[in-house]
Amino acid sequence: MCENLERIKAKEFIGTKVVAEKDDKYFSVATGIEYVDGERVNVPKIQRRHSSWFVETILTKVDPAYNKDMVGRTAVFVDPKAATLLVKDTEGRSTDESYKIKAVPAKVSYGLMKGVYGGNEVIAGKKITFKDLS
Repeated sequence: MCENLERIKAKEFIGTKVVAEKDDKYFSVATGIEYVDGERVNVPKIQRRHSSWFVETILTKVDPAYNKDMVGRTAVFVDPKAATLLVKDTEGRSTDESYKIKAVPAKVSYGLMKGVYGGNEVIAGKKITFKDLS
């Protein structure tokens, strides 16, 4: 998950999100939750990752990748190139070939925090929007 999180004053931010897509729906590549456009992010009870690139135990407090501030949040990359690189990192590691891992524009809002993921700046929020980005 994201590191070095700190709250920011911005109300919303448009960046690039890496998702698993199936049947015109978007899912978290790391946890498997479905992102419902314009809704708050669900807190998963069970992890169903869509790429073996992500750790299997990201939801457990004992995993070094776990971050309590990310519970109920999702992050977008500030730099679209970072999202594209993550998509490339996941190539050949899909746990279900019926999902396509890709980078898409997305807006996060509510309780924004900035941080770092894989050395790249991200903005995390409690709500995600894919369609109405204005």
